[in-house]
Amino acid sequence: MGWLAVVLAGCPAHLPPAGPSRARVGSYRVAALAASAERVVTSLYDLEVSRQGDGVWVIRTTHSEGILEEGDNLLAYDSARPRRSDPWPLTLQHAIAAVPVAVRFDPEGAPVSLVDPAQWRRDALAAVDELGLPAEASPAALPLLDPEGLLRDLRRTFPGTPPPLGAWSREASMAGVEVAVVETCTPTRSGPTTTWDCTGEVEAHPGAAARFREAHTTTRLVADRFGLLSQESSYEGFLILADPDGRVVVERAVAGRRLVERR
Repeated sequence: MGWLAVVLAGCPAHLPPAGPSRARVGSYRVAALAASAERVVTSLYDLEVSRQGDGVWVIRTTHSEGILEEGDNLLAYDSARPRRSDPWPLTLQHAIAAVPVAVRFDPEGAPVSLVDPAQWRRDALAAVDELGLPAEASPAALPLLDPEGLLRDLRRTFPGTPPPLGAWSREASMAGVEVAVVETCTPTRSGPTTTWDCTGEVEAHPGAAARFREAHTTTRLVADRFGLLSQESSYEGFLILADPDGRVVVERAVAGRRLVERR
C-alpha cells in the first residue's frame, strides 16, 4: 500500500513468527524498486501497525514518496510535500493508503482478509472526498478501492513464515504481472532471531498473456520474538508478452527489489 509493509520459542504456537510487530504500536519502512528497459520506479513508504489481538492488526501508511523515470521524463512525489502539480492518481493513492484498515492475519503471519472491507471502502471514499479534487479525478480512485488488491500489496510486505519443509508457494506481483513464486528456504537460528534464506522461480498463471523466462527470485526473512524484523526480496528475468495466438509481441528484461525493515 502506498507508492512507489511469533514468537519462536517458549510462547503460544498460534502467534505468527514472521508477522507484523507484536508491540502495541510498531512501524515498518518499505523501499521498493522495479526496473525494465523502459522505466525505473522507486518508492519509499512508512507503515504503522497496531496489534488488536486475535490475529488482527490495524495498518496505515503514514508517509509515501516515489520517483518514476521513463526516458527523459522524471516524475517525483512526496506525501509530506504535496504540490498542485502532483498527478491525481498519486495523491489519491496516498490518501487511500493512509486510511487505517483492520486486517486479519493467519497463524503464519500472512494477511488473509480485511475485517470489514465495506467500512474500509466507506472510510477511503471519505478520505478521497476530503481532498477536494475536481470531479474528473474520481474515476482514478475507483481501481484503488479494491480490498483484494490491498491484501495482495500487504502480502508483499508480510508474506508470512516459510513452511518448515517443502516448497514455499505464494502469489506475488512482478513487473505488474500477478504470478506464483515457488521457493525453497533454509532457516538458521542466531540468538533471539531466526533467518530464512530462500531461492526459487516464477510460475505464470495458466493461460496468461504474460509469462517469464529465466526468472529467479530470492527472499531473506529475519524475525525475533516480536515478529518480522526485516524482509529483503528480489527478482530478475525476462518478461514475455504474447498475442492471443501465442506469438511473442514483446520480450524485455525486468528486475525488482524490496526491503522491509522494522523501525
